[in-house]
Formats: sequence, structure tokens, C-alpha cells
Amino acid sequence: VNGSIGCGSCAAGTFTSQVGQPECSPCPLGTSNGVTGQSACVPCSPGRFANVTGLEQCLPCAAGTAQPSNGASACVDCIAGTYIASTGGINCLLCPAGTAIGVNGSTVCIDCVAGTMQQIPGSTGCADGTLGYYSNTPTATTCTVCAAGTIANPTGPPVCTTSSLGHSPPFTDHRVCP
Repeated sequence: VNGSIGCGSCAAGTFTSQVGQPECSPCPLGTSNGVTGQSACVPCSPGRFANVTGLEQCLPCAAGTAQPSNGASACVDCIAGTYIASTGGINCLLCPAGTAIGVNGSTVCIDCVAGTMQQIPGSTGCADGTLGYYSNTPTATTCTVCAAGTIANPTGPPVCTTSSLGHSPPFTDHRVCP
């Protein structure tokens, strides 16, 4: 009979809610059953899912996805600004300050390059920007003010250089950090 093994015992991945019932049913979406002869299936634990019926074991969420709930039939992509590197994720993690990611389903965050920065965890991009400041290290969370009489280099390495005009900041049209 459909899904049964001799003498009314249901196979793994199936169940019967009535003892001695000759017909077994596949475990529904979001559940599994790895043992024969069961009267119910077990909801998938957080970080796991069952997207087809009749599974013997729930599947782990792929890296870049997570599932915080029990009994899930799918995992959810980490949103931009979050990531998870391992499989079986329950919750996505915020990208640390000094990093960012602008796409969904990420397994890593990208370091802010020298000349940019990001102070806010969970950001989708790194910032260039405020006049009179610079950053010369990757993964920067703050910028350094340029000394009097210098400006942030607009096209070369992200450092302050002597102003050709001999003025102190602020200047316009120069690459700097916020």
C-alpha cells in the first residue's frame, strides 16, 4: 500500500495517524520523519527546512539564507547589509562597521576600501565624503581630519597633502570621508 511497509508500519518520511491504518501519508512540507512506524512527523527546527513532502530529514539552509522559525518549507535570503557564511543559519548577521554588502543572499561582507568608511553595522555601502577628512586604511569606521593647510587627495592615495592654494580646510571638490 502507498508508503507502507508490511504489517502496517509506515516507512521513514511517512506517517499514519491511526494505528493499524493500512495507508501511510508523506510528511507534509516543513516536517520530516527519519524513523519507521511513526504516527506523526516532526517540524523542521530553525535553520532547516523541508520543501517537498515525504522527507526523512529536514535540509539545512544554504549559506546566505536563514530560517528562524520551526516547521519551515523554505529559507529566506539574507537582506542587503546582512550575511551568513555557514549553512543551517537561524538568523543573518549584520555586516560589521567598516564593511558593507549591497545585495541579498550574501555569505560575506565587503571591506570598505581605503578612502571610504562605514560606521553603521548592517550597511549596504561604504561612504566617501565629508570635506576635510580622509581614511587611509581599509575597513575604516572613522576618518581623520586633515591638518591645517592640507587637503584630502582628490585622485591619488587617500591621504592629506599640502594645498596648492596654501589654505586650510574646508576645500571643495576633494575626495574625503564623512
